Amino acid sequence: MAVPGYVSSQLAALGRDYQAILGRVFEYVLSNLKIGPPEHQKRAANMQWYCLRSQAPAVANTEWSIEHGLSGIPYVCIPVMDPREVDSTTNLKITRAADAKRIYLSCGVANAP
Repeated sequence: MAVPGYVSSQLAALGRDYQAILGRVFEYVLSNLKIGPPEHQKRAANMQWYCLRSQAPAVANTEWSIEHGLSGIPYVCIPVMDPREVDSTTNLKITRAADAKRIYLSCGVANAP
């Protein structure tokens, strides 16, 4: 997470007019970062963050894959739960390394969203 104090310290080298304008821009951006609610394979509101939606197979602990749609191999995969969905779970396991097309998972719970 970006720290506003760091931005201010860097802007201090600029003239007052530039400090004021860029300070307001950074304040706006830092206080308005949003992750969602994104759609499957769509970029989040204003972050380099993509949502992948899927459902675990009907048999628990069975590998399945999700096409990620990115231009390269994903750096991280972070399970996220919707607090409005009853029985949501993050009981996920990476079953093999992601590649340029897909991530590979299994879940200890059958049909988990």
